[in-house]
Amino acid sequence: SPTLSHPSEDRKIAMRITFLLCVVATGLAHSPHESHWQGGAGVWHDINEQLPLLEKVQHYENGVESSLPSLSFSHSAELSVKPSVIEAGGTVTVSWTGVTDPGSYDLVAVYCPETAEDSDYVDYQTVNSSLSRHGYGSTTFGPLVNMRCRYQFRYLRKSESHGHAEYHWQASSPVVEFVNGTGEPLQGRLSLTSEPGELRVMWVSLDGGANSSNVEYSENDEVMKTAHGSCHTYQASDMCGSPANQTSAMKFRDPGYIHDVLLTGLQPDSRVRYRFGMEGNWSKWFSTKGPPEQSSSTSASRPVHLFVFGDLGEWRSAAGAVPGGRAYTTMWRIEKDLFESGTPYDMLLHVGDISYARGKAYQWEQFGANIQPVSTAIPYHVGIGNHEYDHTSGGVNDPSGAASTGFHPKWGNYGDDSDG
Repeated sequence: SPTLSHPSEDRKIAMRITFLLCVVATGLAHSPHESHWQGGAGVWHDINEQLPLLEKVQHYENGVESSLPSLSFSHSAELSVKPSVIEAGGTVTVSWTGVTDPGSYDLVAVYCPETAEDSDYVDYQTVNSSLSRHGYGSTTFGPLVNMRCRYQFRYLRKSESHGHAEYHWQASSPVVEFVNGTGEPLQGRLSLTSEPGELRVMWVSLDGGANSSNVEYSENDEVMKTAHGSCHTYQASDMCGSPANQTSAMKFRDPGYIHDVLLTGLQPDSRVRYRFGMEGNWSKWFSTKGPPEQSSSTSASRPVHLFVFGDLGEWRSAAGAVPGGRAYTTMWRIEKDLFESGTPYDMLLHVGDISYARGKAYQWEQFGANIQPVSTAIPYHVGIGNHEYDHTSGGVNDPSGAASTGFHPKWGNYGDDSDG
């Protein structure tokens, strides 16, 4: 771990490290060896898999008969889910019975919220993938991230005739709820400021009303204090382009409210215990430490311990291994090192290419849930990579003030790889 001494020299070192990592990041960002992508309910799909088109799902219960004689409605079909109440990030088993002559391309589609149209699914699995072709079977979904909505599963049958295909609803499951409700404050993240003794706490929740942005905290198990802040949200129209500005379960989703509270006057390296939220709706308790003491250019300073990396994405997994997600593995190793190595880490620097959501907002939800064990324990700072800043339209919404077509230097023009 480096010992940081002179501030100007520290900045030079940091800039060199960041530049080198960004160069590596841009090389990795377009890896040809990515083989899978992850849906909003944790299912890994082949990179070449075509999304099912569910624009015209027929519902027998509404008195609509299928136009295809080969498709029959199973009056006895049932869909169940266990458990029906889970912790955020939990896994469920979905089971079906009574489906007459199931086909290889029948689906169990996932919806969040449960009121979504049939075409607006956030994930799916084919019945064939469950290894059951006898009218009954089961499959698992998860981790189910709390996206401030309840989940529902629907069994949809597919039939084709003379080149025409349609899906027919068979059954819907009961809803899956979260132990702490859809309003649970989640995705906590700490960051430092330029001022000594300050620590910023941010999180996401369903509530954004008056008195909703609060942090209760204590230092070294002494008197409990409360700090107050503010919150904001954003709309699809704030995005630069498509698909990020298209509202759907897999694209732009309601992001909830982002809360921001500043803790001040913290003692260097003090033990800080805190929780965030509002009266009647608090997060669990977290622990961190006060910011390190700022030293002058002439005084001695202790070593500063950092995690530094770039290119951490939820969207795709590396080829050649069982799909599990590079981000999951990376954060698992960081978490293990942070809590078990005995090294007093001070902060984490993620230099760019954050989540690889690329217009798919549910990926931000998964990313926020994935990093929370680390980002609530030490400050988690981010830089901007090409998958954040690259766009080819909508520059009026770019907070950096870049031109309408975005920042595209000749040494690194990656087009629209933020996807809006």
